[in-house]
Amino acid sequence: MTISSEAELERTQGRIAELERGMVSARQRLSTNPTALAHLLSLQDRQIEQLHAEVREFIGIGGQPTAAIELSYDTKDGTSGTTSLSTLATVSDNLRSALTNIAETIIKGTARASGRPEARVARAVDLRVTGISSGSFVLQLEYPIPQDADAAVTTEDLADLALSIVEDAARWIESGATEPPPSLVTGVLRDVALAELRRLAPSEGSPIHWIQLRRTALAVPPIRLTRDTSRRVNALVEKSLKTETVSITGLLREIDLDKQSFELRDPQETLHKCSIDVPLLIEAARYVAAQQTVRVRGSRTGRVLHVSVIEPLTVLDGDNTAERPPVSD
Repeated sequence: MTISSEAELERTQGRIAELERGMVSARQRLSTNPTALAHLLSLQDRQIEQLHAEVREFIGIGGQPTAAIELSYDTKDGTSGTTSLSTLATVSDNLRSALTNIAETIIKGTARASGRPEARVARAVDLRVTGISSGSFVLQLEYPIPQDADAAVTTEDLADLALSIVEDAARWIESGATEPPPSLVTGVLRDVALAELRRLAPSEGSPIHWIQLRRTALAVPPIRLTRDTSRRVNALVEKSLKTETVSITGLLREIDLDKQSFELRDPQETLHKCSIDVPLLIEAARYVAAQQTVRVRGSRTGRVLHVSVIEPLTVLDGDNTAERPPVSD
């Protein structure tokens, strides 16, 4: 584990002293078994070196940084300086996706709804790994080298700007301020930045304790993302969502009685996620079975429409009521 307090520093230094005493004792006990002695000393030497690296990292004498950006994280397995390939892939892919989506939003002014990002934008923010440092698991990163085909994109500037947006969003969330910083005043960029920050931060079930980004050339504190970062982002997004009253005509499909939800397919083939109260579930299931066109009314918060009224627009078999004309919005 990475050292995060003076108490942990003292415990780590005590552990180093204990291991060093153990090495002296091992030389005496295993003097007649050089193979076993060499194996044990090698293991203890690696442990001591790792603990020394954590001490240097905590007190800030880890040497001069060798890259523009440091990406570090710590996991709950208790083994500092190591990581699984799956965890490394998750962290690096999330960072690359965050920078790509933010950069694309900066350039185009809109968020991409689906599909792949533009190749030149993805290349422009694809940071290069130049080394791995001791301590917690630390990747040394550099800005991309632009290709001739990407001359229209200033690679380092775009990657740097996208990274700045991530940092601004993280510091805004950490501060608890209501108003966003100047860089996030634009609604679409703010929404994308918060969504990517939520993806980058460790989730509740993640093996990662924290993720840290530090730009070594700047005299500013690094940003550290934790599970609390995700909770804060969720709270801010929920608070900022506006509720609107809407009515939509279409066909109900894929009703889930347990989750009290269904999908509504409108005439343009757009699917709308809907929630519904228990008293309307049986009525909704009847319309699903009959494939009957209905008009639903309710309030939308975010992407979910909470339905309070369902009106049939055609007559079901067995109904004695006259066909109901469409109701104007």
